[in-house]
Amino acid sequence: MESKYPDTSSVYAQEGTVAHSILEECLKNNCDAKEFKGQKRVIEDSTFEVNSEMVSSVQLCLDYVRSFDGSITTETTFSLEAVTGETSGQGTVDVVIDCGDVWHIVDLKYGAGVAVEAQDNQQLILYALGVLDAWSTFCGEPSKVVLTIVQPRVRGQDPIKTWEVTPDELHKRQKLFFESGQEALAIKKSNVIPYTAYQPSEKVCRFCKAKARCPALARTAVLATNQPLNNYELSKALDTLPLVEMYIKAVRHEAFRALNAGETIPDYTLKEGRKGNRTYRDEQEAKELLGRLFGDKAFRNVLISPAEMDKLVRVEDLSDEDRSKLEQLVIRPEGKQQVTRYETENLKIANISEFNKVA
Repeated sequence: MESKYPDTSSVYAQEGTVAHSILEECLKNNCDAKEFKGQKRVIEDSTFEVNSEMVSSVQLCLDYVRSFDGSITTETTFSLEAVTGETSGQGTVDVVIDCGDVWHIVDLKYGAGVAVEAQDNQQLILYALGVLDAWSTFCGEPSKVVLTIVQPRVRGQDPIKTWEVTPDELHKRQKLFFESGQEALAIKKSNVIPYTAYQPSEKVCRFCKAKARCPALARTAVLATNQPLNNYELSKALDTLPLVEMYIKAVRHEAFRALNAGETIPDYTLKEGRKGNRTYRDEQEAKELLGRLFGDKAFRNVLISPAEMDKLVRVEDLSDEDRSKLEQLVIRPEGKQQVTRYETENLKIANISEFNKVA
């Protein structure tokens, strides 16, 4: 289904490309990421400046890679034909470190939105199998392969996640990959996708380009929004909400794209939305004119936020007493109750029936 849609690159993906290019250059030229701070990189039609966050993120990956005593290769493309059966199948590995008896496969994830795990990571397993297939003939197989995800920008989690696995365990997965690959190639050749081949889920559909026109996803969304008959069905509907919300967003985006391209969608058209809030064309010019005409009435003092205050506290020479007073000024309201799955909540909120038992 995706073959009908052109490859597009989001701003986030382009930003990740810049980070990967800096990582590659640092490893090849034996330098640190700070050497690139302030540089501007152009990806397609977008320009990105290498800022402090990108520098620190890439440096974290560099420091991890350089902590091992081994031969380092970067941005190496390996054939995956032996793994999936696809003649043109290939994958590019960010970093491979050959430490003799242990090989490290390292993947830098610059995205901050979705946390990625190293354990049972299908992409890394594919890469590892590609590396084993290409190198084991000449180097022999290691006793252990360490798969690593470096994701510096995800908050609240360890930015470096690893999973140790043996080549034998990886080869067991290879059979499943090959069977799945053969099935996919057969479907592609027949040009008919059986309904059972679709497996719609939030994880599977997240980056699919065809989700707005996918019949399986549409059916899942419709079934999920039927009126739940009991609390068990309500629970199942809640499980499906992220997928439904993803589908709704994709449909709106695809409809806008189609109409904007001149295509016809029955009963729908494009029209100008609500105008944005008024703003000054030139803020400096506005300050000068309003100041001359209205004096002090043109301006108002606004107290800095607690976050801005924290930045000042870190650099100002304040006494312990003043620091304590500032801390006491700040409060943080409790979060509002929200519906969440038990396993994703550290503290379960007691329901009314549990309160009644205590009473």
